[in-house]
Amino acid sequence: MPVLDDLRTVSRAEVRPVLRPVQPSDATFLRDLFESSRSDDFAFLPVGARTALIDLQFGAQAAQYRASHPQAEQALITVGGASVGQVFLARLPRAIMLVDITVLDSHRKRGIGTAVIGALIEQADAARLPVHLSVWAQNTAARRLYARLGFAEIATQAGSLRMQRPSQPAAPTPTVER
Repeated sequence: MPVLDDLRTVSRAEVRPVLRPVQPSDATFLRDLFESSRSDDFAFLPVGARTALIDLQFGAQAAQYRASHPQAEQALITVGGASVGQVFLARLPRAIMLVDITVLDSHRKRGIGTAVIGALIEQADAARLPVHLSVWAQNTAARRLYARLGFAEIATQAGSLRMQRPSQPAAPTPTVER
């Protein structure tokens, strides 16, 4: 069963993000989302050089994701019909892999990432599978989010941390004796 089938609509608190498969028409948004997530890193470059470098890195990331995770599904995250982010998910034989999640800066701290990851965790728990991810070690905001959601560091690799959230089986339903 594809991972996205159970995550089409997720709801937490006031946020109602909806996931939908990426379409070719989403290419410009995805490239702009990629740039927005790295704007501080390249602010010192002249616009032309920055654009060329972002284009190169965006293409390289997409190629690397396809090569490393050919089974991964990419979805656009929308809220109220507006595109606000993207997520790459892969269901592996013994885990679910959160390959990448990005939310526009203007939509962060609204519970969108928490809602999407929370729905993924619920699906993983129902299937009794852990969730794995990798995060840049210096991305303290993401690391705090993942730790709050029950992820623990399991390895360090080339500036990134591998994290895992073990499966948490649902609490048994109480039985009523008659």
